[in-house]
Amino acid sequence: MENIKVGDKLEIHCYKHNGKLHRQWDEAVVLDIKDDYIVFGNKHTNVIDSDGKVWKTKEPAIMFFFKDRWFNIIGQLKEYGIYFYCNIATPFLIDEHVIKYIDYDLDLRVFPNGSFKILDRVEYKYHKKQMHYSSRLDFILKYELGNLIDMVRIKEMPFDRETIENYYKSLIEFTTVIISKDEVQNALLAYEIWISIGTIESDRIEKKQIICHQICDKAYNKLLPLIYNNLVSDQFDCDEWTKQKAASYLLALLSKCCNFDLVQNVINYIGLYIENTDTNKKYSALLAFCAIVETVHHQNIAGIVKKSIELIVRCVTDQTPDSIKDMGSLILERITKYYGKEIIEDGPLFENLFRMFISSLTQYKRKIVIRFINSLHNLVRQVEYNENQSTNILSGYMNDILSQLLNLAFTKNAYNS
Repeated sequence: MENIKVGDKLEIHCYKHNGKLHRQWDEAVVLDIKDDYIVFGNKHTNVIDSDGKVWKTKEPAIMFFFKDRWFNIIGQLKEYGIYFYCNIATPFLIDEHVIKYIDYDLDLRVFPNGSFKILDRVEYKYHKKQMHYSSRLDFILKYELGNLIDMVRIKEMPFDRETIENYYKSLIEFTTVIISKDEVQNALLAYEIWISIGTIESDRIEKKQIICHQICDKAYNKLLPLIYNNLVSDQFDCDEWTKQKAASYLLALLSKCCNFDLVQNVINYIGLYIENTDTNKKYSALLAFCAIVETVHHQNIAGIVKKSIELIVRCVTDQTPDSIKDMGSLILERITKYYGKEIIEDGPLFENLFRMFISSLTQYKRKIVIRFINSLHNLVRQVEYNENQSTNILSGYMNDILSQLLNLAFTKNAYNS
């Protein structure tokens, strides 16, 4: 076997008994090397099937390849817990940085509650006859399937939760190192791993399910410095998926699944740079602000958000770079969507903000105008007719709203890029 080490990246090639390539994965990272097995991890890996179909894996996966056992085991972090997919296959070998093995059809699917199901028995019988599996081979494969089932029943490694979670931590450590380096594509792949984990955990919180992993909550202290570093960039309006965009997206997910200490940390970061004269740092603070607006800790930051509105408005109305105006208008759109109720309960704030939106409809480029219209719509939707004094304020502006919208319809300047 080749001399490999932790952190190396290999490909995976799966063959059938007739020697034909069945499936290949373009990347697996070495997480651990033991005497009798090697552990790999991957996420969002390109997979090519024998028919030429190309797809990407969705969940982070921890893969166990054994030197003397006729199976391999894949642990998958899914929304409802840790699942295992076990392939009955030859022991692996490594040739020119490629993991190779022969797949023998039979699979064992293990669910988070410990139950299991044997898959593809019909396919096994078909290939056994078509490819002439020997009686000895048939005995070995079924014997190893029985051993695999015994391992599941007694929760032998890796079917104990602790083993998988420890290797996920190893994968996490590896991704944080990759993000900190300058190689963009590898960093983006590492971000994808975290975005997947954050999506799973934030979805569970939104659905009020019991969280079984809390990986993000345990690791955000290591991630935040990397995220802050990547938020600072001069590529403000790039169409490509950049480290800055990935960092912002991940930060938004973390604010939905981590404790309030993370949000407080981000608020402190925003306070340091939101009034900075350096456009890149100011933009990074606004990007961080935009990311945490949808946090699950809504009530904890509602007061801070309200107090920040005047400052965000100035980012749009003052003589600031277009990138700052764009981000400021996006934040206002989100604030009015998620904090509209708190805004209309503050009469003066509601009136001043409403007046600003109306008076600005013909003063800015198309993107900002659309966000202002959306902001107006968000506020109007929050007004509880016949129960809130904001109704009277709103009715007093109806003529102004109609007048500005008519002007907007005939004003070309509002649509200049």
